[in-house]
This record gives sequence, structure tokens and C-alpha cells, in this order.
Amino acid sequence: VAFSCDVVYVAGMHDPALACLGRLSTLRASLAVLNVCRSEKLARHLLSKGVRHVVYWPAAVHDPDAVSFGVTFVRSLFQLKIAEAFTEAKRCLCDSERAPVLLTRRPISPAALGRLNPGVVVLESRGFGRSGRPDCAGKVATVLPYTTMRGWVKVQLTGEVVSWRVGHWREATAEEMEGRSIVSHKGGSARASVLPRPPPPPSP
Repeated sequence: VAFSCDVVYVAGMHDPALACLGRLSTLRASLAVLNVCRSEKLARHLLSKGVRHVVYWPAAVHDPDAVSFGVTFVRSLFQLKIAEAFTEAKRCLCDSERAPVLLTRRPISPAALGRLNPGVVVLESRGFGRSGRPDCAGKVATVLPYTTMRGWVKVQLTGEVVSWRVGHWREATAEEMEGRSIVSHKGGSARASVLPRPPPPPSP
């Protein structure tokens, strides 16, 4: 499942969005706010799926403090940068509360972005298990450069998204791309369409 938006805000342990977020394979968002007790595991999951900034509570938090923090944080976002708004929101918390945490993805360097080659590639296996799922080697895929993390990146195959080692591929030829499923993202969902083969030339 793939999804795209600017900000995701979740509050309360019974919010149905929690289960949905855990099943996402790709989430293109600038910010996710998990105003939920003990949400570090989900926060790191979202960071690995493409979210740039994630706010979470590492421990239990009292409801009044969570509400005060969330309201102040969101209001501050209209005037401040994410890190500045986060610092401002923490000032309203009691000293007895364990402070929330802001996780931020490291930006992709120009050199790394060049290695990502966000086009259509053929996945290569360079040592068993070192590149990714062995059964995906040799398949044509589209690199999703915004998901890179610690030397790995998500790649879109036909019908699924998998993790692959950065650079463990080669550029696909026109013949290899012919007839494969090309994936486009519109409105946050992935849609696949098959590229038809050209008709044979007319007989002389």
C-alpha cells in the first residue's frame, strides 16, 4: 500500500489510523505526528517508509499534556519550521513528563542521489541476501529515491514494493522495459498499467 500527503496526525491509542500506518509500504509525507504513548516502533517504521520527520512519545503521557503539546505544535507550524515548532511545543510540558522525540531523515547527498538513478532498472544480486530478496534479482523495477535509508531504498515491482541495496542494479534497456508494468502514483495510490507491444510492420 502506498500513500502520499503532507502531514499525518494521529492521537489516541484507539485511532484506526495506527493499524493502517503499520501496513504501509510507502508513505510520502513531510511530517507524521504520533501523539500516542510508546510509539517509537511505529515512528521508526514510518521513517523507513519515506516520512521526512516523525514526532513520537517514547513513554506513557498524560492526556492533558498530550493535548497541550499537540495543539501548540500544530499552531506553531503555521509560523515556524518543524524543529522550531517542536521545541516551542515542548515548553508547555510538565517537568515530570518524559519529553517527546523528533526523528528526522538525513537528506540525500547529490552523490548518493546520482547512485540512486530514480529511473527504471534491473535488480542485481551481489551476494546472497546482501542485495535484497533473492527472488527479485533480475526483475525490472522503479527506484523510489525518497525512501532511501542506511544504504537501502524501496523499489517498485509489479504489484509490490521491496527493499533493495542502493546501486545493486543496472539501467534497464528498452527491450527489458517493453511490456512490463509501469507504475504511476496519483492521489496517493499505486496504479499499474501494461505497456502494449507495438504492432508488427505491414507486409510489403
